[in-house]
Parts: sequence; C-alpha cells; structure tokens
Amino acid sequence: MLLDQHAAHERILLERLKASEQEQAASQPLLMPEVVTLTPAQISLLTEALPLVAGIGLELEIFGRDAVVVKAMPVALPNVEPRGLVSDLVDQLSDGQVAPSLAERKEKILASLACRAAIKANAALSSSEVASLCRDLEKTPFNATCPHGRPICVQFTLYEIERLFKRK
Repeated sequence: MLLDQHAAHERILLERLKASEQEQAASQPLLMPEVVTLTPAQISLLTEALPLVAGIGLELEIFGRDAVVVKAMPVALPNVEPRGLVSDLVDQLSDGQVAPSLAERKEKILASLACRAAIKANAALSSSEVASLCRDLEKTPFNATCPHGRPICVQFTLYEIERLFKRK
C-alpha cells in the first residue's frame, strides 16, 4: 500500500475543522496579533466570509480599509503561519468560482485551510509520525480521498509489485 501523506493529513484536518464547527471551536490567541495588508476588494471579500470562518476558531478583525488583524488561530491547524492562511483564504474567496450554497462555500474554504496546514508531500516523516498519521486516518470518516477527490492510498497486488521489481 502506498499512502499520500499530504492527502491523508489534509482529509484528517478537514474533518477536524468540520467537527470543531459543531462544538465551540478551540482557538489559540496569538501573543502578537498579526496585521495582514490587503486590497480594499480583498477586505470586502473577507468581510463577507467572517461568519464562515468564525466557527472554526479563526479570529479576524477588519483593520481600516486595507488590513485585517489575525487575533487567534484554530487549534485544529497547528503550525500554520497566519499571513499565509489569510492569503490562501482570500485566494479561495476570489477564485471566481462561486459555490451554489453556503454549505458548499464553507466546505471549499475549510478544504483550502486544511490543504495549507497539511504535511507537505515531500516532507520526511519518522516511523512514529507515519504510525500516528495512519492511526488518525483510521479514525477519520470519508478517508478514501482528500478533499479535492484524489485517492489517499493505493494498494498493489503481489503481481504488480513483482512486475515493478522485474520478477514477473
């Protein structure tokens, strides 16, 4: 079996974000709130999305005509840089593809945030990190594909493996 670590972690994070919406989402206040400069058009897009992201623990405050202050980050997205998260969020909101429903729009935003926070495909993981990822994946619903629809793992038959190593 071959596992796509980015796709697996992305699915795990998305499901955690969705679960955190159902409860009071845990957020981590930033010691130093981060100011992110944006265009007025981007601020307008972000203002519309504030209710969508508030439920996952992302605390943003519009700061004038061209900036937003990141005050707290979702606990479900550890090790994510606030500026990059806001940038990805704005990109997702301005991609021109308007989701037909509020639920679909929220799903796209959460998927984008999960993608940003997920382990990178080329990151070297220790055996304990791989084991932890696999355990988390087993407990995750809808664990066959990443949020974009790509498979998380691929299984090979013995015959296929033997062919890869030129034994058949």
